[in-house]
Amino acid sequence: MRTLWMGLLSHARLRCAWVFALQGINTARQRALLALLGIVVGVSAVVALISIGKSVERQLLGEFETMGTQVMHVEAGGVSPMVELTGRRGRVAAGEPPAALTRKRTPPLLPLVLAMPQVELASELRTVPCMSSTSAGGDNNLLAMHPAMKSILGLNVTRGRFLHGLDQDAMWVVLGHKIAQQLQGDGVDVNPGAALLLCGKTMYVAGLLAPASTSTDTVPVRIDESAIISVAAAARLSASQRPSSLVLRVRPEVSPVDFALDLQRELKRQVPGEVRITTSQKVIDLRTRQTQTYTRFLAALGGVSLFVGGLGILNIMLVAVVERRREIGIRVAIGADEVDIALQFLFESAALALAGGVGGVLAGLAAAAVAVWLIQLPFVLSLTGIVSALLVSLIVGLAAGVYPAFQASRQDPVPALQSS
Repeated sequence: MRTLWMGLLSHARLRCAWVFALQGINTARQRALLALLGIVVGVSAVVALISIGKSVERQLLGEFETMGTQVMHVEAGGVSPMVELTGRRGRVAAGEPPAALTRKRTPPLLPLVLAMPQVELASELRTVPCMSSTSAGGDNNLLAMHPAMKSILGLNVTRGRFLHGLDQDAMWVVLGHKIAQQLQGDGVDVNPGAALLLCGKTMYVAGLLAPASTSTDTVPVRIDESAIISVAAAARLSASQRPSSLVLRVRPEVSPVDFALDLQRELKRQVPGEVRITTSQKVIDLRTRQTQTYTRFLAALGGVSLFVGGLGILNIMLVAVVERRREIGIRVAIGADEVDIALQFLFESAALALAGGVGGVLAGLAAAAVAVWLIQLPFVLSLTGIVSALLVSLIVGLAAGVYPAFQASRQDPVPALQSS
C-alpha cells in the first residue's frame, strides 16, 4: 500500500501536475483573476475584522493595565428601591430620609477595609452635591477623596501637587485634565495657587492632573472631568453628604477575585444593606470575552464572503473542464492517467485560492491599518488570524476543486479528442 501511494504521489508526478496547473491558469488569466477576486474579498474581510477586533481588545486591556488589575471599587450600605419610595426601613423616625438612616446605621467602611492585611491602599470616594452654581460646573464633577487615591489609580500631576495628608480641611482643589482645559478656555486662572469659586466657597488650586487612564467600568467617576477636594473639605461644603464608596488596591501577591469574595462576606456581616464589589480583573475578563465573541462573529461574516469566493472557483473550474476536454484527451493519449488529470485540476484550484489568500491578507491588513488609524487605536498584527485565513482559503480552494478534478479524470479520451 505504501509503495502504491508513493507511486501515485511521486515527485515527478506532482511537479508535472503543478506545471500543467500553472499553464492552465496562464491560459485563462482573465477568468483566473475573477476567481481570485472572490477569495481576495473573503480573506481580506476576515483578516481586517480579526485585526480590528484585536486592536480594540489591546486598547481595552491597555487601559486596565495602566490602572492595575489589583484595583477594586466597593459600595456598601445602600438603600433598597422600596425604601427609596416609601422612606421606611424598619423603625424609621417620622420625616427621617432613608439616606440619613443609612449613614447612621452603616459603620465607616475605610477602617474596616484598611484593617485587612491584604489591602495595600484604600481611599474613600464621594460625589459632593453643590446647591449653588460654581465656576467649575455642577455637582456631578466635584469629588472628595483621600491622598492615597493618587497611588491607587496611578494619577499623574502635570503642575503643582496632589492632595496631601497635611491639608486636613484646607480648601485645596486638584483639577482634572478636561475640566482644567474648559476653565482655561473660559478665561479662568487655573495655575497652582490661583483662587477658584466652588460651591460658593473660595478654594485654591493645588495642582493639575494629566489625562487619567481610569475606566468607568471599575471606578464609576470621570477623573478628567472632575474637580477633586479632600473628604474633610467636602464636609465643610455640604452637611448632607451622599453615601460614600471605597476604591482600594490589594497587595500584588493577593488574587483580587478571591479577595473580593472574602471582602464581600466580611462586609455583609458588619454592614447593613447591599454590598457591591467591582474588580478590574472581573471587568477585564468580561470585556475580553465580549470582544472575542464580537471578533468571532465578524470573522464568521467574513467567512461567508470566503465561501462565496469558493463557489466562484468551483464554477470556473467546471467551465475549465468543459473547455479543455481536448487537452485532457491529449494528455491521456500520451500516457497520463486519472490521478495525473485529477492532480492538475486540484493544484490549479489550490493555486488560485492560495494566491487569492495572499492578496486578501495584504488587502485586509491595509484596510485594518487605515481603520484603526482613523479611530485612533493601536494596530495589532494577528498572526493567528493571518495563518487561519490562508489555511481556510487553501481548504476552500481544494474543496472547490475536488468535483471538477473528479469530472476531468473521468473524461473518455476518444470523445475528448474529437471535441473542438
